[in-house]
Amino acid sequence: MNTIKIIRDLLRDEAAEGQKMNVLARFIVAQVKFLRTDCFTFQWIRGITLNAVHHRASSTGCFYYKYYDPAEMKLVERYLHNGDVFADVGSNIGSWGLFAASCGAKTYAVEPAPSTFALLKNNISLNPGLKDLIEPVQSAVGTGGGSVLFTVDNDSENRVVTVEDCEGLITQSVECKTLDEICHGALDVAKIDVENYEIPVLKGAKGILSSGNLNIIVIEVFDNYRQIDDLLRSYGYVQYIYDYKNNVLKKHHDRGCGNNAIYIKNLKKVIERIGCEVV
Repeated sequence: MNTIKIIRDLLRDEAAEGQKMNVLARFIVAQVKFLRTDCFTFQWIRGITLNAVHHRASSTGCFYYKYYDPAEMKLVERYLHNGDVFADVGSNIGSWGLFAASCGAKTYAVEPAPSTFALLKNNISLNPGLKDLIEPVQSAVGTGGGSVLFTVDNDSENRVVTVEDCEGLITQSVECKTLDEICHGALDVAKIDVENYEIPVLKGAKGILSSGNLNIIVIEVFDNYRQIDDLLRSYGYVQYIYDYKNNVLKKHHDRGCGNNAIYIKNLKKVIERIGCEVV
């Protein structure tokens, strides 16, 4: 029954739209491979090589879906130019970071969990043509000032926790830097996925947010959506939904928990680069 539920959830995902049979076939292939090994290498999108690791949904999702965040990835793929700077905050195994680097962007792939950071570095090593474009950074991101407690056994759901909240969890103290420090004030596009720690990340990026250079932010939102929205709007960002099939941006004013939200500051620049329609 557990396998049936997994398959049902896989096929219900937005990323499976239009390719359900292919997703199912890849799932079956992966399960057969995992009978013999806990890890196998595969060719992902844009010529990127990745490892699929058993029980690491962040890696197997790339194998099943290819563009696992289709709208966000298509927008970033069409927008990034050679020489742009990209930050993958909460990089996990490095898929978003490698994706941005393959688009020609200088990329900071930031991941605090030691075991996950090792997987990230291993995936970078599989792509020698991108090694000069992507810099792995082992750090949490927040308001800076020392260290934070970070869970280390929850795959893509690892997160910063307080001392009061860490009972029963496996945690490790990790260094915490600000996004301003990591990117040295220069950033064009950011992907932020930090499991409900988005507000400290944004508060540690005042310089970047004020500069006007950071034009697109893809950020996962939870019950902190209103706080995120108010903060980003105070810097001039507006939320949009991207219809990647028709290359259309639509203004948006709400987002459910646990989903990516797209924020844009200079809409004219996005229109010039990707030739989209805005409604």
